[in-house]
Amino acid sequence: TYIRSLCRDLARSLNTVAYMPLLIRTKAGMFDISDSVSLKEIDEMTDLSKVVVPLNDVIDLPIISLDEVKSKKFCNGIRLTVDTKDGLYKILDCEQNLLAVGRVTGSILSMEVYLND
Repeated sequence: TYIRSLCRDLARSLNTVAYMPLLIRTKAGMFDISDSVSLKEIDEMTDLSKVVVPLNDVIDLPIISLDEVKSKKFCNGIRLTVDTKDGLYKILDCEQNLLAVGRVTGSILSMEVYLND
């Protein structure tokens, strides 16, 4: 729901004006405000792994796992033939490390965004 638009539309329907002095998003995808940490708290932390979410956990896409040979080919820009439906996929190597976001079109997997170092 677009809350700002809802407020605008409500005001228009009442032939008046309105404004929203504050809007706080409490949830977006897997992130919830109850899990948030202030910048001051982060600055004082010695172990950021407690608050940093691995990219692999954030990307909510179906998975295609590649063996070692296909992983190397894919990372070198070679398109692969796969037996899956069209769409975006999270691409993992044989050790379940995140490589990329790939797109399948007509059984051909191509790189959309490379995410490995």
